[in-house]
Amino acid sequence: MVDPVLLRALNAVKPALRPDAGALELLLPDGTGFAYDEWELGSWKGTVARPRKETLKFGKIAHPEMRDAAKVIILERRRKKGIGPERARNYLFAARALGDVLGARPLSSLTSGDVHRAEANLLVKSRSYLKALATMTDELRRLYGIAVDYKAPKTAAARHGTRGTDVGRSAKLIPDAVLMDLLALLPREDIPDDDRLLLSAIALNLACGWRVGELATLPADCLFRDEGQLYVRGYPGKGGKIAPKLVAPALAPMVEEAVATILRLTGPGRAIAKAWPLAGDPDWRTVLRDGRAILYFARKLLHRWGSDPDHRLINPDAAWNRNHGWVDVLGALESHPNVARAATALGMNWETFDALRKQQRASREGRIWTRKPRTVNGWMRDARVCDKFKLFNMMGVASGQQHHSPAIRSLVAEALEFQLSGDVIPPPPFDAELEARHAREKPVLLSDRNGTPLLYVEDALFVMPRFFIGACATKTDDWQRLTKEHIMQWLGGKPGRASVFERYGIIDPRSGKTAKFTSHDIRHWLETNLHKGGLTDAQIAALMNRRSTAGNSVYNQMTNAERREKVREGIHEGVIGGLVAGVVTRADVTREEAEDILDSRLRQVNVMPHGLCLKDLATEPCPHHMSCFSTAAGAAGGRSAACSHLLVDRTDPDQIAALRRENANARAMVEMFEDDPELEDSPQVAHFRTIAATTASFLPEADP
Repeated sequence: MVDPVLLRALNAVKPALRPDAGALELLLPDGTGFAYDEWELGSWKGTVARPRKETLKFGKIAHPEMRDAAKVIILERRRKKGIGPERARNYLFAARALGDVLGARPLSSLTSGDVHRAEANLLVKSRSYLKALATMTDELRRLYGIAVDYKAPKTAAARHGTRGTDVGRSAKLIPDAVLMDLLALLPREDIPDDDRLLLSAIALNLACGWRVGELATLPADCLFRDEGQLYVRGYPGKGGKIAPKLVAPALAPMVEEAVATILRLTGPGRAIAKAWPLAGDPDWRTVLRDGRAILYFARKLLHRWGSDPDHRLINPDAAWNRNHGWVDVLGALESHPNVARAATALGMNWETFDALRKQQRASREGRIWTRKPRTVNGWMRDARVCDKFKLFNMMGVASGQQHHSPAIRSLVAEALEFQLSGDVIPPPPFDAELEARHAREKPVLLSDRNGTPLLYVEDALFVMPRFFIGACATKTDDWQRLTKEHIMQWLGGKPGRASVFERYGIIDPRSGKTAKFTSHDIRHWLETNLHKGGLTDAQIAALMNRRSTAGNSVYNQMTNAERREKVREGIHEGVIGGLVAGVVTRADVTREEAEDILDSRLRQVNVMPHGLCLKDLATEPCPHHMSCFSTAAGAAGGRSAACSHLLVDRTDPDQIAALRRENANARAMVEMFEDDPELEDSPQVAHFRTIAATTASFLPEADP
């Protein structure tokens, strides 16, 4: 049965656009109801193995109608766009700001002015929330029919990418010298294993350009060859195309060696992950998030501890000493004629032997003997007693300090009382519900939107023994996955451990200071080199697993000088056309004259959807008002009406596609005018005919 609270919330949505209640209910996070004001979004993450806690707190939205609307919109965006926890959190912040502005007014009274007041409140926190505010506004208008309009203001000018500056592009691009110094560490034998693992990860990613989340979810068998070419298969994020990464032949040996090293170092982690579900213990990470479960399983652990013969406080068979362990002193007395010889045989002095003899005799009488009276705290320091720190250490955490509740302290003290009486604390009554809820299952590293496993932890490339990375002692009975925090802290440093660049003295040649870059900068480095290598935008988008070429521009850090050189090469090879290209390729123009013309005209190269503009728009506005295909001078002189600053790369499918759209639109407008007798003499007919003819001159001959 569908939650009535959800049905009531959907009643406010326009009937024609009302989402199916059952479909939305299936999208709710695991163990969550629509009416809950806190949604734990762990199940919304593609990477599901031991995710960080992500909680949406709808209780922060004071306005009840806005709270319900925010829940509906977030679920609808999850259904249509597959949004994750971060995007959902931004929508919640936007809804909260709108609710605060509304106050006691109904949701239907929301105005565009209210939205702008919410914008001012969000700007105090971060500009990143404004896109979420725009989406919330659009959805409120679309689903609820509220007459509001809002567009997020443009952000600051781009600092890097094709729309940035040479200074910004240079700062963003990792110097080759820094990468060479970093990779030069790999052959060294004196580097620790965690450094070797992450260096190998960098080497692998230099050839592939995965995002960190994609890199961390590579399968162990990620490498394969097809027709002699090496590929790396993985799971692209952000809705990217699922396609293997082709490795450049020159980089193939480095990639194969890097993956072999990673497999060797992470082999024990995969073995632990494979055996982990078979252990009798529960999943302690889920237990530690459940107060009732902590007490239940803590009592089971204390019962197990007390049942171990080595933890007895009353042991008639031997006496306990922290230096000698368990010693049968009464048995030694029976084997030797006197105390002195028995003590000598056991390697202890007479005083220690005598104390242990008294302890063992008291144990045979069913009581405890100590040299001095002990308090509860004194007993807690005894190695045979399980204090709260040992208890949580058995659960896999260092101290469990945040879980030291009065109930836990009372439980530990109760277990000690049983030990002092020579007994064992009884286990709790069996709780099938708790046992099932916290049972270990085969851990899944990655799943699809429907929760179907895509990759199990035991089959992943980057799974390690717990605490493998860092200064802590590595655990041999638990595993951990590679996270973006591991790589971020390795590259940038953290308290107690300097960055990899500081520890190995790697210097940035541009500044003479210690080098630094982020893991995402590797994508910028790789894509820039793909552009320099002459690949088209379509080829690069495919290699980077993008659905569209639109995302390429921000990653291309080629300088203006490098872009000018690529244009110069394209003109000489005849693949770039335009008035400038036509002039320099004329038969009566010498090579020297052509180079002089190109030097004077290729001072600025602006990338546009349909070509390249050589006009320096920063110092002078476009004289043709951005109309590249219908300049008045060209049309009046009987020449091509294309702007003299325009160049078109005929090998670029995106530019050709843009020209085809311009051509089709222009021809459609001409047909519309010609079909209407009243408009056939309009000057716009000639305008669109000019555009159609000009764009056609750049298109392949097979095009209309």
